[in-house]
Amino acid sequence: MSSSKVRKVKRTVYFTATWLANVLTVTTSAVHDAITGDIVTLNSPNSPQEIRATITVTSTTEFTITASDQFSSFLLGIASFDFIRSATSQVITAPNSSGGLGVIQATVSGTNGATTLVYGSLDGVNFVTTALGTLTNTTGNSVFLSIPNNWAYLKLDTTAVGAATKLQLWYSA
Repeated sequence: MSSSKVRKVKRTVYFTATWLANVLTVTTSAVHDAITGDIVTLNSPNSPQEIRATITVTSTTEFTITASDQFSSFLLGIASFDFIRSATSQVITAPNSSGGLGVIQATVSGTNGATTLVYGSLDGVNFVTTALGTLTNTTGNSVFLSIPNNWAYLKLDTTAVGAATKLQLWYSA
C-alpha cells in the first residue's frame, strides 16, 4: 500500500468567526471535542489557503487562535480535526480502489482506549446490521482491520473513547 493512498478520517464542523486584535474567535455549529493545545485546520470559501493552528478552547463550541497573520477572510467555513475524543459515527468511501483488501488503522494516545465498529453498505444509506469488524484499542497502541473490496461505503461507529484519550483513524484508498 502506497502512502499516497492513505487517508486520515477527519471530523468536520461548520464555523463562523470574528477577527479582532490578532485573535480569531471561532464558534462551531456543534460541539468540537477539542482541548487547548489541539491543532485545527480551517478552510473558508473566502480564501484559497487554509489555516492549521494551535487553539485555545473557551467553550464546547468556541475556541480562539492568536496570530499576527491576517485571518479576517476566515469568518466562516469548515473546521477539521484529525482526531476523535467522543462517540461519533462517520461514513467514508470504502477503501476498494486498489482492487484488493482495504485496511483501516486505529491509533490511540492517552490513558484509556477506544472502540470503533465498522459496517459496510453498497449505497451509503443502508448499512449491514452486523459489524464487519471491531477496532479495539488500549492505551497507546494501533490496531488494523482488513476490509473486503465489495463495499462501496463504510460507516465507522466509534462507540467509546476513554477520558484523556485521542483516537485517530486512517484508511487505505
